[in-house]
Amino acid sequence: MFHHNFKHIRKSTRLPGWDYTRPGRYFITICVKGKMCYLGNITNGKIEINKYGKVVEQEWLEIENNRRNIKIDEYIVMPKHFHGIITITRRISQTPSVEAEVNYKTRSGGVFRIRANSVGSIIGLFKSDAKKKIEKLLKNEPLSSPYFSWQRNYHDHIIRSEKELDTIRNYIRDNPKNWDDDEFNPLNLSE
Repeated sequence: MFHHNFKHIRKSTRLPGWDYTRPGRYFITICVKGKMCYLGNITNGKIEINKYGKVVEQEWLEIENNRRNIKIDEYIVMPKHFHGIITITRRISQTPSVEAEVNYKTRSGGVFRIRANSVGSIIGLFKSDAKKKIEKLLKNEPLSSPYFSWQRNYHDHIIRSEKELDTIRNYIRDNPKNWDDDEFNPLNLSE
């Protein structure tokens, strides 16, 4: 979508009107930029994560260690993407010294806001920390190693029932077994 003055305006993928600091369960999918199998391989229906995939897994588990209102549920590191469920157990009240909203400048000079303790702030920090640690590993790799980055944004789904939670947990667990039919499998991508 373009505005009349030719500035690119990004459309939010978040549910309009939903408070993403609200307690609940959220199913998250994050993709590697360029659709590269960067985080591991699938062999005989099982994921074998590599050192970069291990970084992603460690950073995901750190979310629960660093935030007293977050619980990690089912998750999986796949070769080119990541699926995970987080639960916000309770709202964290803001103290006067902590801003409830943080403003970030975009490369084009625009501004976007992320609410503290929201799903967006949690996932943004996770992506940033994992990327920085993977980039440190890459500094010791041969020059032919590709640059690592996540795709812009992430996909989220608000889980609204126990039945839906069970379905998503099973989807995550079965993801490696279903890799042959997965839309993210390089063999299934059309150029």
